[in-house]
Amino acid sequence: MEIKLYSLEYQFEVEDRELLESIYNSIAPETRNLPEDCVGSVDLTSGKLIVKFECSSLSKLMALNNSFIGVLTMLLEVVRVVKNE
Repeated sequence: MEIKLYSLEYQFEVEDRELLESIYNSIAPETRNLPEDCVGSVDLTSGKLIVKFECSSLSKLMALNNSFIGVLTMLLEVVRVVKNE
C-alpha cells in the first residue's frame, strides 16, 4: 500500500542577510521536533530561506502550516519593534 504524502514549501527572499539568518536560527531547531509522520527541513542558500514540510496527514500538515505562520509572524513583529526602539 502506497502512503500518500502531503507537502508544502516556503521560499523567502530578503535583502537583509542578518534577518534571514536570525529566522533560520529560530526555525531550524523546530524542524527536529515535528509531529509523528512529519518531516521538515530549513535551508539558507543564496539569500533565500527555504522551508519544507511533509506529512502523511493533511490535518497535520495544516497544523504545521498554521504554527509556522504564527512563529514567522511573531519573529517579524519582534524585529519591527526592536528596529523602532
